[in-house]
Amino acid sequence: MRTGLAVVIAIVIGIGMTLDYFVKLPLLNSPMAEVRNWMPVVTSFAVIVGAVGLLNVHHRNIQRKRGAWYNSVVLCVVMLWTIVWGIAFGTNDKTYTFVFDNVLTSASTTLSAVGALYLGSSAFRAFKATNVNAAILLASGAIVMLAQVPIGEALYGGIPAIGDWIMNILNTAGQRGIMLTSGIGFMTVCLRIMLGYNRSYLGSGQ
Repeated sequence: MRTGLAVVIAIVIGIGMTLDYFVKLPLLNSPMAEVRNWMPVVTSFAVIVGAVGLLNVHHRNIQRKRGAWYNSVVLCVVMLWTIVWGIAFGTNDKTYTFVFDNVLTSASTTLSAVGALYLGSSAFRAFKATNVNAAILLASGAIVMLAQVPIGEALYGGIPAIGDWIMNILNTAGQRGIMLTSGIGFMTVCLRIMLGYNRSYLGSGQ
């Protein structure tokens, strides 16, 4: 019964929001506008559910001392402290702001740097001219990188222009193709949900 009700709600809301975008009908537009006003509330509950689930997972890690369980201790302590301190003293409190600016921002920057390092190593492994496609990738990647530094222009004055052409023409065309195909895939998934064929959002292997 509950599963059927959830499917009906998903179908009605999905079709209603789709028609609301294309059809100007007050009888339809007003309820859908109200549904959009509910989105922040639903999102807030989703964040709460996610936070409780995260704490539950790491609490089990601590209980069973599984893997790097001490990292779970740090996560739980910092997460609970942030929630309690933010509610009690507000997000503009000096201590809260200090922790946010000097811990979260620094950690995010570190993760970005590590990601860039792995990206560079992956690009190095990919830049091997084992076939024609790899050779084209190697040549275009080398030109784009040389176009970003002064030594590229010193080697050949036309490299910056070639690099800009690759980024603005070839790269843009490739990105648009990926965006279009991703959009078609997204619409397909949404259509399957609205028709009731895709019930994975219900969990339990539905």
